[in-house]
Amino acid sequence: TNRSGTNLGNAENINFAGTGNITLGAATYGYGNVIGCSSVNISFANSGGTSTIKGNFIGVTRDAGGWLDLGSTGSGITVNGAGGLTIGGLCVGTVQGIVSINEGNYISYHDTAGSSGIYVVDGSPTILGNFIGTNRAGDNHGNGYGIRLGAAADTAVIGGSTHGQGNVIGQSDSYGIYYQATGGTQTIKGNFIGTTYDAGTWRDLAQQSHGIYVDGGGGLTIGGLSVGSGNSASVVSRIFEGNFISFHDTASMAGIYVNNGAPTIRGNYIGTNRAGSDHGNVYGIQMAAGADNVTIGGATYGQGNVIGQSDSYGIYFQATGGTQTIKGNFIGTTYDAGTWRDLAPQSHGIYVSGAGGLTIG
Repeated sequence: TNRSGTNLGNAENINFAGTGNITLGAATYGYGNVIGCSSVNISFANSGGTSTIKGNFIGVTRDAGGWLDLGSTGSGITVNGAGGLTIGGLCVGTVQGIVSINEGNYISYHDTAGSSGIYVVDGSPTILGNFIGTNRAGDNHGNGYGIRLGAAADTAVIGGSTHGQGNVIGQSDSYGIYYQATGGTQTIKGNFIGTTYDAGTWRDLAQQSHGIYVDGGGGLTIGGLSVGSGNSASVVSRIFEGNFISFHDTASMAGIYVNNGAPTIRGNYIGTNRAGSDHGNVYGIQMAAGADNVTIGGATYGQGNVIGQSDSYGIYFQATGGTQTIKGNFIGTTYDAGTWRDLAPQSHGIYVSGAGGLTIG
């Protein structure tokens, strides 16, 4: 493409297929690549080395004050290799309306059927600080799926516990994160899914389906420890491995939907924030019939989820087997800075409609 976003596309734009240490892009404004107008924007199949993809515009660009759709017809980044790969990095500060210390990528408009901003077919990437399907203003630049972890995805990490390492994922035509891994250990932490916080304002990123859709038997942790206060007055925690998962509020959408698998879900704000604002999902967490050995919350301070402002149930339990545990959570309420807050749920806190083994408390 060019600065005007003209379709000058290649069959494949960039294909990594070796074993070397590759750096694509840079954190300094102006050094990132603009990559688009292709059915394969970036394909990573390295079998070794340590590679980084950072600071690029993939499927989208910004010129003369406007954001442009570069007409990509496949996924933004497809990972199918065992080499060490970091997609993004630290993302803080602004210049010209764009994040200035930006090791993260803008990955948008991969919105044909089945396409994703990032699709991990195989491998163990670390994915940090990217804007996926949107920008700081919360504009609709959606992908089909934000991030998709396929069956062979191994030890992938999405997000981080340091301010600026979480991804902003929104405006997806389908799931924000689609999890299908059947083995390995994966972590989703510190991300903004369906929402973002910028310049004192929380934004609705208008997802079209569930925030995180779990349909795999790998070892998955969603969130982690969330304690203390840090950036953004009192709305973001200092030690924050939990995710903000909000505004999945049409049809029967859930912040987290467990169709199959045994994830551990801890320390997240689901449908709200520390101030108790109404960012509700229809269901906070929904465990369908195939959910197996799910743990929601924990006994340690900071491991419990805060679930509120739901249009329907805070937790909807439909599992028919396994042993599930719900413990240490704040459901319909939260406690912050010496104040208990009413999170105004519109229906039951926990609704049990399945024969699977369940311990509440």
